[in-house]
Amino acid sequence: MDYMEIRTFLIGLLSVLLLSGLPYADVGPKPGIHFDLQYEMNPAPAILNATLLDCQLADCSDAHPMPFGGPQRIWCSGADSCNAIAYGFAPYMRLQLQFSDQIRTSNVFQEPTGLDSSYSVTVRANDLLVANDGNGNFSSLALLSLIVFALLITLVIELPVATIILWLWKKPMNFLLIAAGINILTVPALWLAIPLASSFMNSLLAFGILELLVFIIEAAALWKLSGEKLSLKQAGVLSAAMNLASMLAGTAVLGLVFLLAGS
Repeated sequence: MDYMEIRTFLIGLLSVLLLSGLPYADVGPKPGIHFDLQYEMNPAPAILNATLLDCQLADCSDAHPMPFGGPQRIWCSGADSCNAIAYGFAPYMRLQLQFSDQIRTSNVFQEPTGLDSSYSVTVRANDLLVANDGNGNFSSLALLSLIVFALLITLVIELPVATIILWLWKKPMNFLLIAAGINILTVPALWLAIPLASSFMNSLLAFGILELLVFIIEAAALWKLSGEKLSLKQAGVLSAAMNLASMLAGTAVLGLVFLLAGS
């Protein structure tokens, strides 16, 4: 397989991913919220749909549904709990649940400050009351451990892909050390930057912009650090292939999780 064949394959694969909505999956740590529901009525109405409304203003007058993409979504498990996961949450939010009898919307509540947060939700006659049960359940050490774990998983997924491509191109395998070194810098930076960027822009847009920036940086670094033995186009193809591999792996794992959860 020559360079043009690999390039054609990657373009085709990227097109499929874009059309299927999968390019936002990944293996990095993401903040999550658990909602514990309690009802003031009996029997409890069935939950038909859940929406998390993102707001930049404190009164939520600019509310809009949190966009779904890759792992970012909200889902409910039975009548007693709902969960949300995102690249980064908006500064203010409202929970909206469609029940079998009517749609109920919550008060405004603030974004969690930790990776794993819990909120209690009282389902009342005409609305929802959300209260914060606790944020920041993850210490800095735990967050660092998650990022290191994500980095190791990324290397396990991406380096074999790079090995195959370098072998097909008959390029030195010591370029793998360059690829690994670049990932050690870019993976932690990406997953620390996404929540910060999501606090003032759409989280999927933030992810897309930062992921594109990482791709450009990785491609440029591969090109220069290889002593330009990789052409700029080859470096771009290599970076794209490695990133797509981790995206696909993240999609497969998260898809399996949601399938098993019945979402």
